[in-house]
Order: sequence, then structure tokens, then C-alpha cells
Amino acid sequence: MKRATLLALAVSACLLTGCTNALKDGTGYLEDGNYKEAVTAFQKAVDEGKKTAEAYRGLGMAYYEQEDYASAKDAFEKALAAGGEKNQVIYNLLGICGMKLNDYNYALEQFNQGISLSQNSGTSMENAESFSEVLQEMRFNQIVCYEKLGDWENAKTRSQNISRSIRTMQMPREKQNFWRPDKEYKGRRGYADCGEDSAVSVLYSGDEKGERMPGYQITEYCHRMIREHIKEGDCCVDATAGNGNDTEFLCRLTGADGKVYAFDIQKAAVEHTRKRLEEAGLSERAKVILDGHEHMENYVRETVSAITFNFGYLPGGDHQIATQADTSIQAIEAGLRLLKKGGIMSLCIYSGGDSGFAEKEALLSYLETLDSRTFLVIVSTYYNRQNHPPIPAFVIRIKEERGE
Repeated sequence: MKRATLLALAVSACLLTGCTNALKDGTGYLEDGNYKEAVTAFQKAVDEGKKTAEAYRGLGMAYYEQEDYASAKDAFEKALAAGGEKNQVIYNLLGICGMKLNDYNYALEQFNQGISLSQNSGTSMENAESFSEVLQEMRFNQIVCYEKLGDWENAKTRSQNISRSIRTMQMPREKQNFWRPDKEYKGRRGYADCGEDSAVSVLYSGDEKGERMPGYQITEYCHRMIREHIKEGDCCVDATAGNGNDTEFLCRLTGADGKVYAFDIQKAAVEHTRKRLEEAGLSERAKVILDGHEHMENYVRETVSAITFNFGYLPGGDHQIATQADTSIQAIEAGLRLLKKGGIMSLCIYSGGDSGFAEKEALLSYLETLDSRTFLVIVSTYYNRQNHPPIPAFVIRIKEERGE
């Protein structure tokens, strides 16, 4: 299923019922891609104690979109405990969180629950109309979980069942080709890796002709830009480690011979990142440092191919601890001195709410002053979104120095 469709399904209940102001605000932020402010709004709704299930579900989606899967899983579970509707969407989201956290037994249990709901409601795999995107996604992710658990026989059986069912559906041939998994089960290869090319994105990020569509959520958008500038063996920096998403991403791109330095001033962020890398088997590729990113030159001695920044506060953390304009600019300056020719710096700039606007304005003003003969600065905007959407910006070094 496309990410936008999943988001729409998850928040639709709030839009159709009488929401509190906090719920309405959270839903607006969520739809506009301002996920950090959505967390604040939905947490306020939880604290108010009204429509708690809807508030927890929205909170889960806000964490999910920030790829904070542990917090998302906790929020979705609380939504169900508070009496929230038990449907395919919530179990699919819980299952994906389990996959992202490498807990495939848990994930499989959630997918089985969601599929069971469909079966108990009288739906059928042979009924094309009821073969929803969510159900397809869960069945496909089932296969991935069985593969990750080494249960090749179950993976093979379910793959064959899906292929047979799709071939009998009244569906245009080009769409059959889109929905059908690989023609023959290969075993031990996995239809998808639960990472950048997860089961969700591999099979369902396409149009009706089956062509892969790019993601435009800010993290995906920035990652797509960064990929073009990194090769195996490179050195990179995650200047704001947070929950470790960018650190893991960079580790996978640089490979076993590469090196990634990750910085954060919060002990919780450093611990989250180290745990994430350990679970992914990538600990040896990164050095996670408890220090301000403005001090990165004290640790990084070589030139780097990519540097990532996410300005704001730690998702799920203390909102009073956030990046500040002065040290952020110092960190950018340090990063630019380390950035090699052809290297890229990615900056995700969040503003509004707890973060305010001072840092955003200071960062944008600073970027405007960079020498155009040495750096190419690209600032994008989600132009028709409301509620202060995040701003993705990129700095690419095009010359080593002015005289080159």
C-alpha cells in the first residue's frame, strides 16, 4: 500500500467523528507532514483523556512517519487497549513496527490477527473486490516474516497461494503482473528486506501499471538525494543521531569498508542508535558519540561524502531539548569544512510549535550566504501544505576552494 493511503486510512476515523481541538490539530499536522508537531498535539489529546483511542492511534501514526517504530508500536497497542477499533490497518501497522524492530514473531502474530479479521468477516482471497491493499500487504509481509524466521516451507506455501489467488481474480493483466510476487519462489532470498526496500515499499509503492513510485515524505526524499553521492567505503556523518534512522541508512550505503560518525547530545538518543545498529548487525560500521554536532571535527579526521541533519527535538524525547540556531550553524560550518568535492549535506528543517521559527529563519539566512562558486544550495518546500511543513535543504560542494 502506498504510504499516503495508509496514512489516510489511519486518521479517517478522527475526521468522521467529533474530534477535540487537539485531535483536529494533530490530524492536520499529520496530513501536512509536520510529524513532530503532530506528536505534541496528539499527546495533548491523550492527556485530556477524551477520545483516547483515536489520540493514541494518531500518536502512533506520527511516530510511525518519523520511523520511531518502538514508540509507534507502544501507541498503537495503547489505542487497542483503550477500546480502539480492531481492524486490518492497525494490525498491519503493528506488524510493520515489529518487522522494523526485528521482532518477526511479534510481527507475524499481528499480520495473522489482521488476516483473521478479514476471514472472519466473510472476505475471500478469490473475491477481487475484497482483496484490499492492506490485506495484500499483510499477506506479503507474512512471507517476509517466515523467511526471516527461517520457515522456508511456510513462506513457499503462502507465496504459491497468493500467486494462485491473484491469477483467478477478475483484474486487468497489467495489474495482475503488478500484484503477483516473483513467478517462482527462490528461497532464502527474501521478497523484501525490512529496511529501505521493505515489503511495504517493494510491492506497493507503484501505480496501477506496477511502476515504482518515489516517496515524498521528507526522510525518503532526502535519502533519495543522498544515495547519489555515496559509494561503498565512504565516510559519512549523521549530525543528529536521534533514533538512529539516518545512521543505519548511511551504514548500509557505505558498506563494511565504510565509516559513519553519529552525534547527539542526549544519552537516550545515543542509546537508541547503538541498540538499533546492534540489532541490524551494523555496530562495527559506526561510531556513536555523545557530544554536540558542532564538535564533529574533534572526531572526524577525513573528508566525508554525506552529512545528515534533522533540526528540532528527539521524537519521543524531551521537547525542551532541541537544536539551537547558534550551535546548528556552527555544526553546518564544521560539516562544510569536512565535506569533499561532490559530497552532499542534507538538512531537514522543522519549525513551529515547540521548535518555534527562529532556528529555521537563521538556518535559511545562513545558507543564502554560502559562496555559490563553492557550494550549490537547494531548498525545497511542500508548497501547498499547511501547518508549517518541514523544509528539506541540500548543500553540495562543487569546488574544493575558490581558486580551483
